[in-house]
Amino acid sequence: MNSLIYNYFSNFDEWNEYVKGNWNGKGISMIPSTIQPYETGDETTVIWKSNAKETKSHFKRGKSEFSLTWLLESEVLCDKIKLIAKDADWECEIQAMTRDRFHLHVLPISDKSKILYSGVVTKKKGLFSFL
Repeated sequence: MNSLIYNYFSNFDEWNEYVKGNWNGKGISMIPSTIQPYETGDETTVIWKSNAKETKSHFKRGKSEFSLTWLLESEVLCDKIKLIAKDADWECEIQAMTRDRFHLHVLPISDKSKILYSGVVTKKKGLFSFL
């Protein structure tokens, strides 16, 4: 069964093992538009890549693109971890859901009224999962 629910991580190494690999997803965003995305049909896509050395992500919504490298900000709290972007004004919270899904929420550190991404991210599998 591939839907094991994760509800506890005792250290960062366990979390790092969970998030390792390539992930992608589609979610809502309130950047760059001030209009609610579910009214316009716009979605933000994310490609999330994590390995032992670094964690990177690439967000795209229309013609707007954001590429970020993430740093650990705090300890792992059960099934959650908070990261901050290296050299950028972004923070994110990841919450493990199952073995191959997590929820990602990304917002600016200086302006909590905006959201770059909020949605489920799924692990890529198969022959092309490392591209």
